[in-house]
Amino acid sequence: MRNIRVAAGIVRQQDLLLLVEQVVDGLRYWSLPGGVVEDGESLHSGLQRELSEESGICARRFGALAHVTELCMPDFISTAHVFEVDDWIDDHSHHPLDPAGEVVKAQFFLLDEALDRLAALPWSFMSEPITEYFNGTGRTFYSYSARGKTGNPANARRAELRSPL
Repeated sequence: MRNIRVAAGIVRQQDLLLLVEQVVDGLRYWSLPGGVVEDGESLHSGLQRELSEESGICARRFGALAHVTELCMPDFISTAHVFEVDDWIDDHSHHPLDPAGEVVKAQFFLLDEALDRLAALPWSFMSEPITEYFNGTGRTFYSYSARGKTGNPANARRAELRSPL
């Protein structure tokens, strides 16, 4: 079973939040900037690279860990770490250099509009944790799984962890 590490960043500018527009497998959506951390990269260095590739943002200091989300699929487990980006500079281009060619553009939105776009994500494992974080009802760890032999990430459901006592 493959283990995939993902890092994403919460980049703010006053009351604005940075999102990236992506087109993947025919779906067009807005999400936080970030992506797969490559072998040999730390979470922070992978996030620095992804921010630069997707938005031209150069992260200089990371802050709090907003949440960790685990997605359990039949053939892989993905663990996403979402960090606040406390200090960054922008080369003012906002032209994605994404080598995968999935990012169309990066743009800052007022927080309410950004949250509406994030809530519209087709995958609950991406939308629920971040909207709960901004609403003040979030937790540190989320776990989602998709059932069946092939599994479909769109059908992944959140596991409610209960204390064994």
